[in-house]
Amino acid sequence: MGVNSMHNAMMTFEEEKMQTACEDLRATEKLCESDNSGVIETIKNKIKKNVDSQRSGVTVVDRLQRQIIVADCQVYLAVLSFVKQELSAYIKGGWILRKAWKMYNKCHSDIVLLQEACQRRASQEAPPPEHANDNTPPQQPLTAEALSRLKGSVSFGYGLFHLCISMVPPHLLKIINLLGFPGDRHEGLSSLAYASESKDMKAPLATLALLWYHTVVLPFFALDGSDTQAGLLEAKAILEKKEAEYPRSSLFMFFKGRVQRLECQINSALSSFHDALELATDQREIQHVCLYEIGWCSMIEMNFEDAYKSFERLKNESRWSQCYYAYLTGVLQEVDDASCTGLKNLLLGAIHKCLGNTKDAIQTVGKGRTLLLQAKEDYAGYDFENRLHVRIHSALASLKEVVPQ
Repeated sequence: MGVNSMHNAMMTFEEEKMQTACEDLRATEKLCESDNSGVIETIKNKIKKNVDSQRSGVTVVDRLQRQIIVADCQVYLAVLSFVKQELSAYIKGGWILRKAWKMYNKCHSDIVLLQEACQRRASQEAPPPEHANDNTPPQQPLTAEALSRLKGSVSFGYGLFHLCISMVPPHLLKIINLLGFPGDRHEGLSSLAYASESKDMKAPLATLALLWYHTVVLPFFALDGSDTQAGLLEAKAILEKKEAEYPRSSLFMFFKGRVQRLECQINSALSSFHDALELATDQREIQHVCLYEIGWCSMIEMNFEDAYKSFERLKNESRWSQCYYAYLTGVLQEVDDASCTGLKNLLLGAIHKCLGNTKDAIQTVGKGRTLLLQAKEDYAGYDFENRLHVRIHSALASLKEVVPQ
C-alpha cells in the first residue's frame, strides 16, 4: 500500500496524495517494527537449543525482510520531505536517510555473512544416515535461494545510496562522509545490477535506476569527461535484455529514446519519445519528461513549431521550472518571427557543416552572415556593445572557414 501511495504522490505531486503516502508508509513501518520478534526468537533459540533449524531460518528471513521494508519506507519518507523544499524538511529528510542507511548497511552485511556460512555448510554437509530417527525434526536451515532473494531486496537501496552519494561534489563529500554516508560508485552499480537480476519485487526499479544513470546522469554531469558515449553500451544491453519482458513500458521506451538521442539518431529518438508519450496515458510526470525530450529534439531538427507546442504544454501543466519553460516558449516564438531568418540560417548552416554537407552549409551560412553584419553596423550606443562586437567578429571569422571571402 505504501509503495503504491508513494508512486501516485510522485507522479502528481498533489499535497493530498503526498500526505496519504506519508500516512501509509508510517503505518507500514509501524507494522513491521511492532511485530518484529526475530531478535527475541533468536535469543530463545540460543538458550534453549531445541527449536528446529527450519523455524530458525524462517525467523531470520522474516526479521531481515522486515528491516529492509522499514529502511525502504524511511527512504520514501525522506524523498517526500525533500519535495517540500523547506530547510526543516531537508534536515528531517537527512536524519531519516541516515537511519535508513544504517539499516541497509547492517542488513547487507548480515546477508553476506549468512551466504558465506551457507556456502561453507553446503560444501561440508554429509549425506543423511539411512536409518534416521523418525522423531528427529527435519533440519532445513536457510536456503541459498532465500538469501539470494533477500540480498536482491537490500541491494536496491544499498546500491542506490552508494551511487547517489558518489555523485556529490567533492567539497560536500567530506561533510557527507562525516555524517556516515559512503560513496563508492562501483559498489553502487554492482549492487543495482545484482538487484535487477534478482527475484525481488524491486528488480524492475533497479533496472530503471541503471538506465537512468547511464542515459541521464552520465551525460548530464559529464562524469566520464567529454566521452558522451560512456554508458551507452551498458544501457543498450539492458534494453535489449528487458525488451521482451517489458514491451509496452513507457519508461523503457523513454530510455530507448535517450540512447538514440545520445547516438545522434534524432528522428528515431523522436519516434521513441512519441511512443512513450502515448503509452503514458495516465502518468502525467512521465508525459512531461517525454515532452521535454520531444521539445529539444524538435529544436535540433529545426522544427520550432513542434518544439513550441511541447514547451508550451510543459509551461501550462508542469509544477517545476515554469519560468524556464516560459523562457523557451518565448525564444521559440521569436525564432519563428521573420526577423530571425538569418539566425535560423546560421544554425542550419552549422548543422550542415557538422554533417559534412559543405554545399548546403555554404548556401545557408551566406544568408545568415547578413544578420551578423547588420547587428554590427546598424546598432550602436547600447550596453555590452564592445563585448557583442568581439563575439560578432569571432563569428564572422569562423564563417570564413565555410564561406571563403
